[in-house]
Amino acid sequence: MSRRLALIVGINQYQDTTFQPLQFAEQDARAFAQWLVNEKGGKWLPADVQFVQGAYATHSLIESLITQLCLVQATPDDLVCVYFAGQAFLDERSGIGCLALSDTLYTKPETALQLAPLAQQVMLQSRASRILFMLDVFQAGPAWSMRRSSPFDMQPLPGAPMIQGLSQLQNRIVLCSCRGNEQAPEMGERGLGQLMYRTIIGLSGQAQDAHKNVTLQSLSGYLSSKLGPQQRPQIFGQAQGSFVLVGSEVETSNEVPATPSAPSVPTVPSSPFPSPATVSYQMTNASPFASQQEMKQEAIYAATATAQLSPSTYSTVQSGRNTTGNLASSAAEQQRQQQRQQLLEQAQQSLQLQRPIEALQSINQALHIQPDNTIALTLKAQILGTIGHYPEALATVEQLIQRDNMNALAWSMRAVILTNSGQHREALDSIERSLELDPANHESYTIKTTIMGSLAIQQSQNKGSNNNTLITSERRGTTPRSFFISCGLQFVGMLMGIIGGILPILRPTLPMFLSFLLEGF
Repeated sequence: MSRRLALIVGINQYQDTTFQPLQFAEQDARAFAQWLVNEKGGKWLPADVQFVQGAYATHSLIESLITQLCLVQATPDDLVCVYFAGQAFLDERSGIGCLALSDTLYTKPETALQLAPLAQQVMLQSRASRILFMLDVFQAGPAWSMRRSSPFDMQPLPGAPMIQGLSQLQNRIVLCSCRGNEQAPEMGERGLGQLMYRTIIGLSGQAQDAHKNVTLQSLSGYLSSKLGPQQRPQIFGQAQGSFVLVGSEVETSNEVPATPSAPSVPTVPSSPFPSPATVSYQMTNASPFASQQEMKQEAIYAATATAQLSPSTYSTVQSGRNTTGNLASSAAEQQRQQQRQQLLEQAQQSLQLQRPIEALQSINQALHIQPDNTIALTLKAQILGTIGHYPEALATVEQLIQRDNMNALAWSMRAVILTNSGQHREALDSIERSLELDPANHESYTIKTTIMGSLAIQQSQNKGSNNNTLITSERRGTTPRSFFISCGLQFVGMLMGIIGGILPILRPTLPMFLSFLLEGF
């Protein structure tokens, strides 16, 4: 079944003062991510949309995320959208187009994302059927004025060789828009940049095609008709067949030809256990975890659901249910099992009533009956982590690992707890072990990326970085959150939550965009 995967990045402030501050980049990225996952918007799965903003959008992290998204997570039939709102410059020596990350130095292009080499790697090697890079950038630096052929020409960013290469590939698209430059300031509309404002309106229905879908083709045509020469999208690459952004997949022969401009053509939580210092907000800062109100049934069954993603763990859970062997046939043993099950059900009820301590007491009683029960131990570790009792949670996870060191989930949980305790290097060792045991688990790759991001942030802070450009006004205190969220009781590992890092959107709301739909255009 095809998926729609996205990485959304927005940066207003830069460490290098060569890059002037932007006004709308982070707002645009946040609004786009919110809209994509909203039930009244794009209806993309929240677990498939990652969002990074501000100081945490570093070169190493974003490059790693793009590579992981395109080369590890994406499978055949998937659509991948990478949206970047920020500064872009041209290497004054080589002319290569570069996307500036928060820690990029203008005089050191190697600290930026060099677009052509990166795109060549991910677009040629990715198994995804469709890849869209949306680059909504401010043209920074003097090299632009020497290389562009018109005031808002974006061709120098991908460069002639890359444009030629894209023209020979199918469904590998780069959409560029000029946010501004030395001659034209950044322009906004209702608190968003003009491209994103019109993009959301188009996706909301104004750009629908005959099938009531919004495709890349129909969206580009709509944007070209609504935007002026500065923001008007310039598209490079050949879009063929069904390139549906919103709606159901429908075969179509529409095509967006390779062209230098669009007028000719009518997109972690630092862990499942938030640390006291990083408890968060969703959507850049709404909660990356479910609240205790949302723990409900998934908490009691989380271990079993997660085991479905981890073959070695599944075997462990199953063996935990059957360790009694022949004794299970005895009436006494059956009574013990029934009592244990009743206690786990009581724990579930306590969680539904937002009483994690009572739930923990029931689980401890169940463990008194069967000390090595994998489900109870896993749930105990989850609750302890949820309420911030990391040492006890770690001890419980160590017990799981001691019982079965092939338990991939336990190693992942260990990595999460260590990350929240600030032990990032030890956490990295644990997640590497988990990946050795279960290399196909995408959530574990995201955990690893989160840990690497935490290490990068730690190193940046150690260097004396005082960049506090994150949206701190949206913090909501330090209420503990649960390890697992989900519809369908699935494990949603770490999509990053270090304040303002990669933030999955779990319970998004449609902000002011509903009012847009009430207006005539």
